[in-house]
Amino acid sequence: MTSSKSQPFRGFPAGAEAVPIPAAMLTAVFPQVDDAAELVVSLYAAAAVQRQRRYPRLVEVDALRAERALIETLAAVCPGEEVEVAFRRGLDSAVARGTVLAVDARDANGERALITLNSDGDRRAAERIQRGELRRSVPWELVRRPAPEARGDTIYALYESVVGPITPGIGRELAEAEGLYSRQWIVEAFLESEELNKRNWRYVKRILERWDREGRSDEALGRSDRRRPDSRFEHLIRR
Repeated sequence: MTSSKSQPFRGFPAGAEAVPIPAAMLTAVFPQVDDAAELVVSLYAAAAVQRQRRYPRLVEVDALRAERALIETLAAVCPGEEVEVAFRRGLDSAVARGTVLAVDARDANGERALITLNSDGDRRAAERIQRGELRRSVPWELVRRPAPEARGDTIYALYESVVGPITPGIGRELAEAEGLYSRQWIVEAFLESEELNKRNWRYVKRILERWDREGRSDEALGRSDRRRPDSRFEHLIRR
């Protein structure tokens, strides 16, 4: 329904800029999103990255947050909520889902928060920066954070440090994983996901499931190190 304040859209003018959006975002990502803020931020983040003409395609979070159209859209779809809160929630959710990759970097002016899309090319570019292979091409150097084991003793602290805020559904899955796998495995899985800039729980979970299924080359972290859940809770663990 059209509100009394809005005017009918008159159509796209000839020669209007077109920004390609990955088809998978429309077919695989957006149907799962139930938060308007995440939907809006994901769409504007994808457009901002796709408009980049330099390589690698990194966008500063501050620059994205300052886009007037994004601010106005968030204000419209999240009435009664501060735009800054909606933006941060939307961005954190997009990073946690794996749609957007967060990249912490440093330049001559200090630390910068950057983002890019979780596409093969953009992900490889971020990894190359971290390996120091693109220093002549970009003004940033990736900031290496302390290893996850130095950030907290629980799987919940690791998740919040590497991925972001914990939702009730994620909390249940973390509790199950803590019963299935050793702390060493959990720490190593989060560390691997962070190093690859795949900061989402599904990727960490796949690492743990693969190690459980196939074993690890490092015998010190092998199957014998895995903690089994108490038998009273076996029925809660999905096989």
